[in-house]
Amino acid sequence: MTSPSRRTWMLAAPVAALALTLVSTGGPAVADSVESVKSYEVKTFEIPEGVEDVEGFLARLEETEHLRANLSLEEKEYLWSGEPKVIEVNPATGEFLSVDPSPILPMATERRGCQRNVGLKRDACWETPAPGIDVGFYGSKGSVAGNWTNRSRFDSGDYAAEGCYNFLGAKCTGPLDHNTYVPFNPLVVATKAQIF
Repeated sequence: MTSPSRRTWMLAAPVAALALTLVSTGGPAVADSVESVKSYEVKTFEIPEGVEDVEGFLARLEETEHLRANLSLEEKEYLWSGEPKVIEVNPATGEFLSVDPSPILPMATERRGCQRNVGLKRDACWETPAPGIDVGFYGSKGSVAGNWTNRSRFDSGDYAAEGCYNFLGAKCTGPLDHNTYVPFNPLVVATKAQIF
């Protein structure tokens, strides 16, 4: 990680490699030994636009890195691209299973509890199937705690945000970039939304 004032952080991803030791025997070189070597590819990412609590964002990012450990480097890059995406999460562990592009985010209809109007900042949102009421979160950095049952998805909206929930124990998504949503099946009990 780098200084919060620089508004960037570094991500080191392991890259599998083999080291081959060659021995010259006077003729063609032959392999003497092969050993596994772990090297790292390092990428630098920008802090998502609008993050007010940079130190808090970086701290939570580091605390929740284990949730993203199974993602490929390409998936981790897309995770922070600012592009619309869908993250598949194991609700029992909170681990990210995959990150896929989402050509269409659910912005076409306004929901009673979450701001979705074009031209206005979209809320971070804990969504629930109809006839339930979605819960929207907006404004400056901070968190709101509650107990919202039957939640099917957390949407970061136009914020860098984190959603926490209960499903076989307390878990959090870790910080998410703008335009990211995490569907849950089975449904979970939402407990918090954090805006960074």
